[in-house]
Amino acid sequence: MKRMLLKSLFALSCALAVKAAEAQNDVYWREGFDGSDISTTNPGNQGGAQPFYAEGSSSGTWYLYGAYRTTGQACPSPYGPGHIRFRGGSIAGGALQQLITPIVNHGVNEVHFTSTRSSRTFNFYWTADTAATTANWNAAGTSSPSTLCVDNTITINQPTARRIKIESNGDSDIDSIWLTSVSPLPVTFGGVSAAEVSGRVRVTWKIFTEDNTARYEIERSSDGRNFASVGTVGATQAGNYSWLDASPIKGTSFYRIKAIDRDGASMYSGILRILTGSKGDVSISPNPVKGGAVNLQVSNLDRGTYTVSVFNGIGQVVLTRTIEFNGGVSSFPLQLPGGTKAGIYNLQLRNGAEVITKKVIVE
Repeated sequence: MKRMLLKSLFALSCALAVKAAEAQNDVYWREGFDGSDISTTNPGNQGGAQPFYAEGSSSGTWYLYGAYRTTGQACPSPYGPGHIRFRGGSIAGGALQQLITPIVNHGVNEVHFTSTRSSRTFNFYWTADTAATTANWNAAGTSSPSTLCVDNTITINQPTARRIKIESNGDSDIDSIWLTSVSPLPVTFGGVSAAEVSGRVRVTWKIFTEDNTARYEIERSSDGRNFASVGTVGATQAGNYSWLDASPIKGTSFYRIKAIDRDGASMYSGILRILTGSKGDVSISPNPVKGGAVNLQVSNLDRGTYTVSVFNGIGQVVLTRTIEFNGGVSSFPLQLPGGTKAGIYNLQLRNGAEVITKKVIVE
């Protein structure tokens, strides 16, 4: 119990530190390594385009050469269990392994990242070109973090930067990548969440800044790659928005929010993955929660080890715990940390690729 409490407190302190750093700049996008579409097979030197998602980017296509997505994240993170691994040696032509970000529209001020292996070297470059295959890269700095799971910063400060390239000389893991912009963003997304409610899916999102925004489109996908608009909500400067999907996809589905300006420009939120209509059931009582005591009841799911995480409205980890489910019906008492503020939280139960999300109200 003491170990789990320390882990939870560490995760919360990391999230708060990141949030404090974010407050100084406009967060342009975050990494999308949420484990929802991860191949744990080393692709060697093949790499190439990987259409997983980054919040705020007009193009969600990353490029990986001699690198791949995997699980087994070493650092507590509210963003998911996945990270990027650079795997040994150089790629074709003798170049170092590379991770190239999606296109950036507002310039890059800073690149933030954490390392999940100590004493590894990362080289950073920027380009004004939009093509990932360009040869016009400008050196931006080198970082060799000696401490795991801390936020590291590379200053770019280039209003014309369109892509960032990260190189490694091998056997390196990188996670929790996020960029701050040079130009003010028309929209700054806060927390985005989705929860199943009586067979329907409630999508909610928080907006920190909203300038010249006309509307928000809710997009849905069955594979996390191909999205279609399923709803629209007008921008009202309310700060908090909600939309109900009355006919959700059964099983696994993905949602994201597209903010559209009056001049037609657009930005995206991060992608949410939710499992609906599952064979099992997860219930929370009491809900609303009083005094921080929560009882989690799990029934008719596959036996195995599950991770329980509670996130607040801006995606910070409030509580993380591992439970062993032996089948049938089982109850697990949870205690939220002291000082947990009243509000709406999301409880996430994860076992590999299977994720169940429930809304929790704390009074």
